Amino acid sequence: MRKYRINAGSETRIAWGLDSATALTQFEETAGLAAAIRSITEAMIAALASRRALWIPLLVARAILRIADFVADRTIRAFAYAVQTAEGGRRGPLFDSIFPDGLQEVVAPAGARQLPQTVSLLERLKNSVARGAEEVRVEWLPKLESVVARLQGAVADNERASTAFHEAYANERKVREEHAFAVDRLAGQVRAAFPRDRALQDIVFPVPRRTKRTAGGEEGDTEETPEVTESSVPQP
Repeated sequence: MRKYRINAGSETRIAWGLDSATALTQFEETAGLAAAIRSITEAMIAALASRRALWIPLLVARAILRIADFVADRTIRAFAYAVQTAEGGRRGPLFDSIFPDGLQEVVAPAGARQLPQTVSLLERLKNSVARGAEEVRVEWLPKLESVVARLQGAVADNERASTAFHEAYANERKVREEHAFAVDRLAGQVRAAFPRDRALQDIVFPVPRRTKRTAGGEEGDTEETPEVTESSVPQP
C-alpha cells in the first residue's frame, strides 16, 4: 500500500480519502472501515473550502491597501513640493518642521508601515508654528486627513482578512495531520483484514503518481496524486 507524501496538499488528501472510502465499501471485510476515513475526508473538504472562501477577500484587501499606499505617497510628495514652493522653492524652517528627516523617510515605508509615518506627518503639520504653516494647513490638512482615513481603513481591512485567512489555513493544516494519522491507522486495519494478500491490500488504496504542482496546491507542494482528476483552482 502506498500513501500520499507527507507534504501533499489538501486536494490530494481529499481525493485519496474519497477513493479509499469507496474501495473499502466494496469488500465485506472492510466496509465498516469506510465511515472513519470518509468523515475525516469530509472535514478536509470543509477546511479547504473555508480557506478558499477567505482567499479572494484577502487578495482584494491587499490590492486596496497597495493603492491606498500609492495614493498616500503621491499626496505626500505633492504636499512636500507645495511646502517648498511656499518657502521660495527650497527647504526652509516650515519644511524642516514637517519633514525633519526628509521626504524619503515618510514615503519609503510600504503597506501598513506607511500608516504611522503618515499619521506622524499629519500631527507635525497640525503642530507646526513655522512661518506660513497656517496657510499650508488650510489647503493640505483636509487632503492629508483623507489620506490617513483611507490608509487606516485599508490597513484594518487587510489585517482582518489576513487573520481570517491564516486562521483558516492553520485549521486546514491541522486537519491534514489528522487525515494522515487516519490513513496510517487505516493501512494497519486493511492489512489485518487481508493478511498476506498484498493484492487486496493494495487495491483499497489509489495508486499515486508523482507530480509537481503548478496550480491548485500551496506553493512548494510536491505531491503524489492518485489517478483521479483534481481541480486546478489557483491557491495562495
